[in-house]
Amino acid sequence: MALTRVASFNQDVYIGQESATPQKLFGVQAFDADWDLPLTPVKAAGYGLINHGVQGEIAGSVNVSRFVTEPMDQDPLIAGGGLLENSVSGFLAYGTTELNKGFSFKDSRVTSYSSSCAVGGIATSDFSLAVYGNMLSGTGVSSVPAREVGIAHAAGIEINLSDAEQNGVQSYDFNINLNWSPLYGLGASGQPVGFRLNYPLEISVNFDMIVDSYMSQNLTGLMCAGKIDDILITLKTGCRPPEVAAKFNIPNAELKSTSFSSTVNDNLMASLSYVAYVPKAGELSNIFPPL
Repeated sequence: MALTRVASFNQDVYIGQESATPQKLFGVQAFDADWDLPLTPVKAAGYGLINHGVQGEIAGSVNVSRFVTEPMDQDPLIAGGGLLENSVSGFLAYGTTELNKGFSFKDSRVTSYSSSCAVGGIATSDFSLAVYGNMLSGTGVSSVPAREVGIAHAAGIEINLSDAEQNGVQSYDFNINLNWSPLYGLGASGQPVGFRLNYPLEISVNFDMIVDSYMSQNLTGLMCAGKIDDILITLKTGCRPPEVAAKFNIPNAELKSTSFSSTVNDNLMASLSYVAYVPKAGELSNIFPPL
């Protein structure tokens, strides 16, 4: 029998809100998923090993890396309030001729969302999930209409930041951490009976830039008053005409650290790190303003 393989063009990734029809993700570069049962040997005096029991949290993980290839209002992770604060299900559909096989996951929670880009590169939009429900086979969706997608690259990025105006920004890195606490109960088959999203949510934003007019901040002054910026990062796809694909709005971001580096025959570089917080439920959508 001839050996076949499942290549990347025979794979699609879908996600959606629990109990809703999942939507296809575009621009996927990598999909990683795993689960691990916390099996513990059960021993008794006079018998030795009796059996194995599950001791600990039963959870898996899913990590997806993507290029930004479509407007954010069509991205199921963000659009319509998004999935960042909701239960998520999805699957990897694959096959050698038809996408008739699948690796599915249910009752998941987004634990991190990030976006980054550097000069000469393509903007990314990555996320990670903690899976507390089943991981199983099957998909339930066999095809999706093809549509034209663009690519958000470094030439189409606008950064609204006071220190970036006269200094050449070389890269940005944006990340949101979501700390979920699963709630367990006796007799619940090892699965959570509910979840609590712990606020505030921390947002980190980092920039690397070629120094022109940037002046280092006074550390003692920062300890007393801080340096606050309203940061807006805009990503655009296409060339003629460019289309806004995503916006990241980080108000009241506080400068956390600065570093300088220089080597012979190279530019003086500065790295800035900011931190901001989403204080309560319902305000995370403000980070992703309408396009």
